[in-house]
Amino acid sequence: MKGKAFYLVVGLVVVLGVGGLIWRGVWLQQQTPLDPNEWDLKRAQQELDVLRERLNSGEESSRRLADDYRELVERFPKFATARAEYAMVLYNIPNWEEAYEQVKQAIDLDDQRGDWHLLAGTVASNLGMTETASKHYEQAVSIQPDNADFLTHLAQTQINMRQFDEARMTLLQSFKFDAENHSAYGLMADLYARQNKMTLAIDAIKKAIDHTPPDLRPVQAAYIQRKAAYLRRNRQYKQALNVLNNELLSDDHLRPSVLQDLAVTYMLLGEPAKGAKAFEEAFKLVPADEALAAGAAHWRIKAGDLDKAGEHIAALRRLNPRDRRLAQLEQQLTAARNRPKPSESTDDKTPTSDAANADASGGNR
Repeated sequence: MKGKAFYLVVGLVVVLGVGGLIWRGVWLQQQTPLDPNEWDLKRAQQELDVLRERLNSGEESSRRLADDYRELVERFPKFATARAEYAMVLYNIPNWEEAYEQVKQAIDLDDQRGDWHLLAGTVASNLGMTETASKHYEQAVSIQPDNADFLTHLAQTQINMRQFDEARMTLLQSFKFDAENHSAYGLMADLYARQNKMTLAIDAIKKAIDHTPPDLRPVQAAYIQRKAAYLRRNRQYKQALNVLNNELLSDDHLRPSVLQDLAVTYMLLGEPAKGAKAFEEAFKLVPADEALAAGAAHWRIKAGDLDKAGEHIAALRRLNPRDRRLAQLEQQLTAARNRPKPSESTDDKTPTSDAANADASGGNR
């Protein structure tokens, strides 16, 4: 009995001792703060989720959200994800200098995020930091070499730095992962155009047009305008006119940039009056558009129809007396009115430019 009692007492002491140690450990854990980084990450993530919901709702301005994002990263300076998202908000304001600073700090905390390097490269490119942008895109590609979007952005900076051979290889690499990337075909066209390889540029821009999804009609229209521009550079003026008239939609013909392309093409064909008419027809449909009035006036001067040009200048003045184009148009009109007629020309007349000759031939038709 004594032996059993002894072992029972010893066992009780051990159990109580172990239990006391466990209780003390729990008590100490309750009294010791959690690791600040672990606590901060959990709390910061919760706050970031709330900001994301507000951002995705689209009900608040980027400037207002930026203030709350700034406050979040100030309290949690090591929260890289928050800094990267803050950079995107700043980019959209736009505040590119601060956006780059924030995404750079995010990358310093975690340099294995290709999407953050993509953002950093895009911001740097907008700031004119082309070499810096290229380095970020290269890093993004090294992290995710099969990402066609990363490769396309890298090719853009290579083209801007006139690294044409490298850009071509980068674009060909991107086609391996996305053979229908219209942006890559558009860049390939730009690459060839910069090298004055116009036939190749025209073929590439056709592919960009063909691979552009229907819901990106404005992008496709821009490609069509580039196709016409390449045809003009290749002296295929009638083909360029056919593209502008038949491949663009009727709504496109109300945009000043399209009308300008039409007018330039008519000018190269020796028919500037038709370019003026295109502006005039659009101006009738949108009589409050100052750019259309200015375009009509400019091309009527080119066509030598100075009275109509004066009417369009007067219309522009009624729409906006402070329009900056008024002074230039009035100078052009005055100069055209003072220009000697062909019968009044003298031997000491200075040679006319090619553009002036085109004006004359267009005016005589």
